[in-house]
Amino acid sequence: MTVLRRQRELDRVRDDLMLARWFSGDEIVEGADEVWERLCVGEPMDTLRAVAWKGRTVTQVLDDVLREEFGVEEDGGLSFARSYGATTEPGAKGVTYPKFFAAAEKCEEWQALSPVRGRMHGTAELNRHLKQRHRRAALDQALAPSKWRKVPPPLGSE
Repeated sequence: MTVLRRQRELDRVRDDLMLARWFSGDEIVEGADEVWERLCVGEPMDTLRAVAWKGRTVTQVLDDVLREEFGVEEDGGLSFARSYGATTEPGAKGVTYPKFFAAAEKCEEWQALSPVRGRMHGTAELNRHLKQRHRRAALDQALAPSKWRKVPPPLGSE
């Protein structure tokens, strides 16, 4: 994370931002190593949680944490959408769909940090996994021939 936007809080220093600063390329400020000390002793933090892999893959760890923290499960992406602020509503044929109007207010509720981008444990792979596992229907619609497409086609390589 190199650009701080909605994560800013004027009344305190956020632990997630303190950790992200180490990987931003910016100057390391005095006291920035405090977050490492807190991680090493396992001190609970409001905005940061470090999870040991314990023989699991990074995507298994991500799925486990999303289930524990936000109740995300295999349900066609509905619980995943709720984890970042979407609401759900039954459609005309009894199918429940996510509504994303309120998601903008809560979309910064969680994030997965990785010090690398392109490796199997980097942010590109984590994003790919989340799209495949929890946003498959939207991805399929985006990749559909334009005649049947209801959402814009994907932009860029990811």
